[in-house]
Amino acid sequence: MQLTTARTRPGSDQITRIAFKDGVHSIRIALPEIRTHDTNRFRKELAALYEPGKPLLIAMSLKRVNILSSACMGMLVEFSDALAPVGCGLVLYDVPKDISKMLKKLGLHKQLPIAKSGDHARKLVRANMPVHPGGIRGSAA
Repeated sequence: MQLTTARTRPGSDQITRIAFKDGVHSIRIALPEIRTHDTNRFRKELAALYEPGKPLLIAMSLKRVNILSSACMGMLVEFSDALAPVGCGLVLYDVPKDISKMLKKLGLHKQLPIAKSGDHARKLVRANMPVHPGGIRGSAA
């Protein structure tokens, strides 16, 4: 898949690599470890995408992530909760098995839906299906 615009430079210190295509922000996490001290920077990078009056649709790949702190998980849940009432959404994909297990064990997969693939995540988030309650219908959760 060719992405139309990238908001980060290779080698930058940003946590995310963001591209926008067909109304969906495709986000790849650039770091293998997202620690507690990264939470505020991560939140700012995501919040910078929001433009009032425009839907914010995010398909986020966690493929490279080995460690995701509980603070970052909590921030993603808060971010997802803030998006839902304004018709926006966040869907995760390429989630490593251990992180997926943890999300499911804690019940967070209901607030952070997990798709089967990037295309599936973009399709689900574009369809603007309700994230709450119970996650996105048809997710791999």
